[in-house]
Amino acid sequence: MTQTVRDSRVALVTGGSRGIGAGIARRLATDGLRVAVTYTSTRERAEAIASEFGPDSVVAIHADSSDPDAVDAAVARTVALFGRLDVVVVNAGIASVGRFDELESAQIDRMLQVNVTGCCTPCGRRCAICPTTVASSRSAA
Repeated sequence: MTQTVRDSRVALVTGGSRGIGAGIARRLATDGLRVAVTYTSTRERAEAIASEFGPDSVVAIHADSSDPDAVDAAVARTVALFGRLDVVVVNAGIASVGRFDELESAQIDRMLQVNVTGCCTPCGRRCAICPTTVASSRSAA
């Protein structure tokens, strides 16, 4: 049986516009998955990755991983565009450079929001809006 575009697996890579996330997104797309990459400030890089593979394979979605509503919207958009979501790569992360005791509380809060809260949002309670992911994970067990 030949795999069609609508049948291929779909991945969402948070922070997928540069660095490790971009490498993961490219590898997944090369391996035949359709991929949504999120970005916060590097739109051009995210769109460049999407253009490497075409809009039926990779899309760029603006979503701040510290904002649960933005992550909800990215998951919903991924499902709307590709019909399903099978893989979530929680890659987004930030760091503030400097001595910890010299960081502003807003910098610490932002790091916690992206690096801790942001890790829980796309694959915790948010997957309730993405039943194909939950069904796939249950059937694989």
